[in-house]
Amino acid sequence: TPGTIVATGTDVTVSDTITITSATTPAVTVTSGAVTNTFTSGVATLTKYVRNVTTPMVGTGAPYGYGGNNYYLGGITAKPGEVLEYALVATNTSSTGSVSAAVMTDALPTSYVTFRSGVYSGSTDVTYFVVGSPSASYLTAAADADAANYAAPTLTVNVGTGATNAAGGTIPASTSLLVLYQVTINP
Repeated sequence: TPGTIVATGTDVTVSDTITITSATTPAVTVTSGAVTNTFTSGVATLTKYVRNVTTPMVGTGAPYGYGGNNYYLGGITAKPGEVLEYALVATNTSSTGSVSAAVMTDALPTSYVTFRSGVYSGSTDVTYFVVGSPSASYLTAAADADAANYAAPTLTVNVGTGATNAAGGTIPASTSLLVLYQVTINP
C-alpha cells in the first residue's frame, strides 16, 4: 500500500503474492504463497567538530581524535589570522541498513572566514576518510573529477561507496566517514 515513511530508520515490509501466467497457454497459471521483503533504511547522523590549528587548546564536549589531533564540539576560539580545522563526521548508526545518495555539505560564514586551499597532501583542499580504512583521500575543492566542490559559501563532498563528482554514494551500516577542511579567520 502506498504511504509515507515518517520516521528515519523505519523498516518497510512489503508482502506480495506473485501469479505467473504461461505466455503460450494462458489457462496455465501458478500463484506463489506470500512473499515478504523487509527493507531497512540507514540512519545518518552528522557531527561537526573544530580545533584551532594555530593556537592549540582544549574545547568543550567529548573530543574526536584523528591524526594525533583532538577536535571539539565547542569552546574553541580564534583570533584574526588564525586557522581553524573542521571535522565533519557522518555516521550510519543503523546496524543493518545503508544510507544512499550521501552528501556532506557545510555553509561557511564567509564574512568571518576564508576557505583554505592547498593545505593537505599533494596541495589538496579537503581530506576524506572512511573511519577504519588504512588511508585517506585528498580532494580538490574545484568543480572537477573528484567528489568535493567549494562554491562559496558552501562546501559539498559526495561521500560513501560509489560516490562521484556528480552524486553521493552509499554509507554501509555501522560506518563513519570523516571530512576535514580548514579556514582562516578574517581580519
